[in-house]
Amino acid sequence: MTLSKSNLVLAIFFINAIVAITSAFVFMGGVHTGLIRAGFIAVALPLLIINIKFTKATAIIFLVLIYLSVSLLTNTRFVENIPTFIGVIFSLLMYPLAYSYIYKHEHYEKLSKIVIWLLMVFGLHFIWAQLFQVGVLPYERAGGAFYVGGGGVQQTFIIVYLLLFLPFVIKFYPKRFGWFEISALILSLFPVFLIFRRGAILAFLLGLIIYSIFHYRKSKFFKFVFIGSIIAILTFPTYYSQIQPLIERRTIDVTDTEAIEQIGRTQEIITWAPYWMETKGFTHTLFGSELYDYQQLANTRRSLHTDYAVYLIGAGIIGFILYFSVLLFIIFDFRNYVKNIKSRVLRKELTSILFALLGAYMIISYSGQYYVISALSTVMFMFGVLNRYVVEYDDE
Repeated sequence: MTLSKSNLVLAIFFINAIVAITSAFVFMGGVHTGLIRAGFIAVALPLLIINIKFTKATAIIFLVLIYLSVSLLTNTRFVENIPTFIGVIFSLLMYPLAYSYIYKHEHYEKLSKIVIWLLMVFGLHFIWAQLFQVGVLPYERAGGAFYVGGGGVQQTFIIVYLLLFLPFVIKFYPKRFGWFEISALILSLFPVFLIFRRGAILAFLLGLIIYSIFHYRKSKFFKFVFIGSIIAILTFPTYYSQIQPLIERRTIDVTDTEAIEQIGRTQEIITWAPYWMETKGFTHTLFGSELYDYQQLANTRRSLHTDYAVYLIGAGIIGFILYFSVLLFIIFDFRNYVKNIKSRVLRKELTSILFALLGAYMIISYSGQYYVISALSTVMFMFGVLNRYVVEYDDE
């Protein structure tokens, strides 16, 4: 593999995912994979950003970053909040980087191999973590019994995006799916469901529902999901006793209306955001206060978790609309060109993938992903790949 710009972007995509399951490991001198990633990107980004192709979505991304940077300058603890903002910058820029440099058949083949290998790595990493009790038990007080290894619960977000992107991967995978590929898919499902990150599970299920609604006909993707589901059902009795307390504890919140209103993330949106709008006045309502630093604003130790509250409170109504309008412009970029594809089957396939990812994105944003570089950058990369594909596609 030569060191071309396309390979650099693919390398960043791969490294991002790996950081999600290795960042907890600290080497001599306090170095961890997150710092290694930062160094790699610091070198690669200037080489890549120069010749990026501008689309409507790319333009709005740069507008969002300019607005957020100005908003950040007003923060009381400006310096302390810079690392979070840098992560957001990098994550959003993965859209134009993918759009600009991943556009040839050979690029898609390499990407398809990377995705399959990542699914296998995530699955094996989860098994390894259980065998050797590596990492923490994230929901131990709620009855959680599965270790997360070298990362956190947010690794499940990346797996969900990878799984929902599989229909595109299958299209370009250079050989028929065999036992290795099917095993990768099945193994990757275990951390998603057994770690029991509700946002990840709901995002995956919603993505599947959206995919099935938009899709023109049954595909290989559903065959593999069906096989995985059968295996999961057959093996369920072997691990049910371990996850039963966690299921009972963490499903109470989503089946009880009163309990839902007490969930912190729901409170952030329906209670805290209106409170600060009323308390801080018109200027705060429009432009927000203390972006990425709710602790400073509210004099509390608890940070905001859901992206919706982060930008509504921290960047105001203007910042909130700007930030989430990126998704609308991604759809506009897609619609402008997908209509030129003559094959109705392919148009439905690509549309189903895009909207499945968008649905998952909205759920995971509720769970909180603005600070999860690996997850946000992964899905923005996928949006960029899809939109460039519809531009370059030739029916001939």
